Amino acid sequence: AWFRPVIGPKPPPQRLTMGYGLLAQAKEVWVLASGKAKEQALKDSLAEGSLTPLGRVIGSRAQTRVFSDIATT
Repeated sequence: AWFRPVIGPKPPPQRLTMGYGLLAQAKEVWVLASGKAKEQALKDSLAEGSLTPLGRVIGSRAQTRVFSDIATT
């Protein structure tokens, strides 16, 4: 399934999530990561061979745009 329902711990609790197959085939994928709380997660995801959810998306695509106020270098 391309979409599946999930219950999240933060509002809104009921939402849909997209599977890796859909994201891998998308014409464009844009990611917004902002704030100190996301810094390590973003760095982990951008690492070569990352297995985080974002890392898996990035690894399955030729190009993914990441917009952030976090320095990753």
